Amino acid sequence: MIFDGPHGSYSPGSFSKNQVGLVLGAGTFPHRSKKFFVRLYQQDGNGKRLRVAEFLVRNRGFQNSPKWMPQGLPIEQQTNGLAFSLVNAEVGVAPPSAILAPYDLQAGEWSEFRFRVSAQGQPSACWIVNEMMISDATGNRLRVSAEDNGAFNHQFCRMEGDEIVCLHRWEFWPEEPAWKLSVHFERPPEPGCWIEYLVHPNFLNLQRPSAATANKSVEMTRSPAGQADGSGKLQHDGFSRSASPAGGR
Repeated sequence: MIFDGPHGSYSPGSFSKNQVGLVLGAGTFPHRSKKFFVRLYQQDGNGKRLRVAEFLVRNRGFQNSPKWMPQGLPIEQQTNGLAFSLVNAEVGVAPPSAILAPYDLQAGEWSEFRFRVSAQGQPSACWIVNEMMISDATGNRLRVSAEDNGAFNHQFCRMEGDEIVCLHRWEFWPEEPAWKLSVHFERPPEPGCWIEYLVHPNFLNLQRPSAATANKSVEMTRSPAGQADGSGKLQHDGFSRSASPAGGR
């Protein structure tokens, strides 16, 4: 879970000026799990994450939702004489180079989506992707782009040959059978277009936990005092989540 929604401090009643804590909002939520853990981590001086607290939470947002069926890769969608193809989707890839601040505060796996655009079977050049909407059948929905801290060094897409490669932190639980990608293709100065795909990425590093630890968790990372903003306060843009298989609900 990434805490990317509304956030702010709250104070006790009466006239006290002391801050009590932080209220955080998230764009994703484990709707299919009856309970989950909130785990608080703090970064040490070397950037290593150390768990300092754990809370078991009853999920009052539990719901039974339909399950989407993914399309097989490659997925080709055609419009206006052009073919927009999603040729590969993976979660757990390595970033192409060192991660710069503040993007190194964000935890979680890297997702990579590769697209090709063609016309009459030949590559169509100069297309870019600056944003995507990713959603699941439970109602979770996130916009991802170069504008948030889940991006790779303020970059969302790059070209490798005739492929458009989009790289971003993955912010969803892997148990869903499919996610909807709404992809905004652009070729300035022409009007852009939105193309949709139903896909289940290949999770390269997915590990199934034991029954004793098979509850979903929400993990929060705290920067060490003297780093980041110098306050040692919780950094809402550095939070991540880890997930468990469906059998652990």
